[in-house]
Formats: sequence, structure tokens, C-alpha cells
Amino acid sequence: MKDITSTILIILFGLLILYLNYKMIIRLVSYFSNNLNQAIKFLEEKNLKLIEIRIPSKDNWRSNPFKSKDSYFFEIVLPFSLLSHRIIVASNKKGKLSRFWMRTSSPLIGKISTEYKLDKSKIKKEKIEPDNIFIIKDICPACSTKLTDDISECPECGLFFN
Repeated sequence: MKDITSTILIILFGLLILYLNYKMIIRLVSYFSNNLNQAIKFLEEKNLKLIEIRIPSKDNWRSNPFKSKDSYFFEIVLPFSLLSHRIIVASNKKGKLSRFWMRTSSPLIGKISTEYKLDKSKIKKEKIEPDNIFIIKDICPACSTKLTDDISECPECGLFFN
């Protein structure tokens, strides 16, 4: 009888681990794929054009209006709530630049939420570090449409590439 009970407990524990891993993978995929689509929708509502989305540099964190930091590696690996920040640079029709902070949070239970705040600090030309640049080769990051090498705008969603 003890063998059957311990076997059932081991199976239940294994199923729980599989379920948590499945939920974590689904959450990570949706968490990271939603950022660009959400940013484009936000800017369209404000009649702005996307110039750049990037990971904040060390200097950028000083002007973070959310006063929070990204999740650490162990929080991403373990099933904790995830928190991520991006900087969005956009321009209006006259070419005036605006910088927004985007904070995306994904709780263990519940929906992913995205918030935006205007960064009121003056925009200056910044040194762009290689890890802050999204290189687009053959798939549009907004809608996953396959692209050719000579294209500067996605034919499906209209995202521009520089």
C-alpha cells in the first residue's frame, strides 16, 4: 500500500512540475511577443510614428517614471511575476520626438498588463549600444510576416524598418 501511495504522489508531483513549466513557457512567449504590438497600437492612438523601441541603458534608468526595475534572471526562471521596461521613441507629423517608458508586467495568475508614461526629460542623442538594437532579418517583429532583404516596410502591418 505504501508503494502505491508513494508512486501516486511522485506522479502527481511530476504532473505539477510539467504543468508549471508549460504555464511558464506560454507566459514568457506571450509576454515578450506582445511588447511591439502593444507599442504600435499605443502610438497609433496618439497619432505618433514609431522611431525606436529599445532596452533602457544605465543612464536611462535615472529618468524612469515608474521607479521600478526589470525582473532579475531568477524571477524569470521561477514562476514569479515578471516586470519588463522598454523605451519607445516616437515622432509626430512635424518630426518632434517624444520618449515614452513602457512597463509590461505578467503576474503568475492573471492577464499581462502594459502601462505607458511620458519621459519628460530632454531627448538628446544617445550612444546606441549593440545590445539595444533590434536587428530584423526575415520576419516582422510585429506580425511575424516573412520579409525579403530589400523591404523597408512590412506589407502586412505597415511597420517601417531603418
